[in-house]
Amino acid sequence: MVRLIKFLMISLVVLILCSSPVHSTGGNWNNPYMSMPSCGFCVINDSEYWWEYYAYNDIFSDPIPEVNWLPEYVNITAKGVLTCINVTVPANCTINVTFQWFNSSQYTSEWIAWRDSQDWSEGGIYVNWSAEPNPNNNSYWLDYYSWTGVNTSTQLCAYNINVTCSTENDYTNYLFYWRARAEIVCPLYTSNITCTYCFLPELCPVSSIYPPSPNGTACPCCDMMCVTVRNDLGHRMNFTIYGSEDNGNGCGNYHIWQIYTNVTNGTYCYCMDTITPSQKTHAVGHSHSGHTASATDVWQNISYDHGHGIRIGMNDIYNFTILEHGHYTITYWVSAMSEELNPNQDRLGIRLTNNEVEIDGSYRETVFSFKGADRDIMGQIHDEFEVGDRIRTQFIVDDLDSHVNQTGTWSDDNISYYIYIEKTCMEEFHPLKYNTTYYWYVNVTDTVTGEYNISHNFQFKTEPDPEDCFCGNVSALIDEECPQLYKAYIIGLLGLIGLAGLGLFKKKRRQG
Repeated sequence: MVRLIKFLMISLVVLILCSSPVHSTGGNWNNPYMSMPSCGFCVINDSEYWWEYYAYNDIFSDPIPEVNWLPEYVNITAKGVLTCINVTVPANCTINVTFQWFNSSQYTSEWIAWRDSQDWSEGGIYVNWSAEPNPNNNSYWLDYYSWTGVNTSTQLCAYNINVTCSTENDYTNYLFYWRARAEIVCPLYTSNITCTYCFLPELCPVSSIYPPSPNGTACPCCDMMCVTVRNDLGHRMNFTIYGSEDNGNGCGNYHIWQIYTNVTNGTYCYCMDTITPSQKTHAVGHSHSGHTASATDVWQNISYDHGHGIRIGMNDIYNFTILEHGHYTITYWVSAMSEELNPNQDRLGIRLTNNEVEIDGSYRETVFSFKGADRDIMGQIHDEFEVGDRIRTQFIVDDLDSHVNQTGTWSDDNISYYIYIEKTCMEEFHPLKYNTTYYWYVNVTDTVTGEYNISHNFQFKTEPDPEDCFCGNVSALIDEECPQLYKAYIIGLLGLIGLAGLGLFKKKRRQG
């Protein structure tokens, strides 16, 4: 064993001295996972002990789900995940118990904000460690069940509805942390105990990602993006990767980065060097049918016979459903006529509605003077719409002889109604930039059932400087810089170091 440790240390030193940066993923400072709550750890009146050895006759014991270092996935039911703890009540005492869950999204967001505000030069000597967010801060822990006045030893259980599925390399939702807090009230003293536990929830349809999130770093010139997709029924899937430089807060919103069709369970990767353009979000609908009013002075819906939408829903023949928040321009026109011999200034009006409410500036009308003469009504509006907004076109008449219709002299394609909706943002090539945070998610659709799942939002940051990346011939670099050691031992060495480090880390923590 001594020889092995000596070999590992010598090899590590040589490796550090002779290796050049092929891909940088940042040190421990760059990883919020290293600062997550300590799983299986108890605090008793501000003193820390491992949960197997704490005082007061093991007030808490045998957590469910069991704390296990092996990947044993816990199923999520419609009620969430059942969490339980055995409570031993000291003689003549009562205990108030509260179950809490850890808001890892809030914590990692604040941790990354702290990390990015620090000066990590000179080995991190200028880092303000006192400002680092503390995962034990009560603001990150939310109650989900409590009991008061427990006076007999028992098992307490409660469902946690906040559990989400797990994605490997996504440190925000990989493990789920929860804790049991006890206030022990006895005749001669009062004590407090907080024990933190964790478990691995069932895998998401997107079960593994690269770069890691939210701490991962990537090289714009030569890195890759990987996702592992899984369908429990074994059906083939279509999945799309969407990404954004500004988390969807700007004009660009989320673009399509990559599309995979008719794939099976597995891991898929692609070279990530440019955010490629995607087809602009838009929809078009038109009608070849005439539309006759059933009553005067009553708004009538105009339906479309044909059309298509890109990231705009067309769920029925009347409504277009907005699927992405943003600013949109809508262009529309209607052809109308009167069948009355002398229309005598009969009128027909049109408008657009959003969720049954008239959109400002969309109303137009025409006046008929002659029988059978087509009158075209055109309009264009620009407005901001939210996800779920329903856009509809309506018309109204003051005489039932007036209706929506078109008779073409030189064309048989008599379109009486036409609408085009376009999200007003440019779709361009966007080369990945250095020192920039990117956000992305995955939409996976079952090709058999049509059901789809949208992953959590992930993020990574590109390297601060081009010198941090090497995008050339890696094998040539190894031959020149580290011809033997690097080639022969790097994979095994890293594996051994990881295992040795894990063992030392655990042992050190248990000695606390």
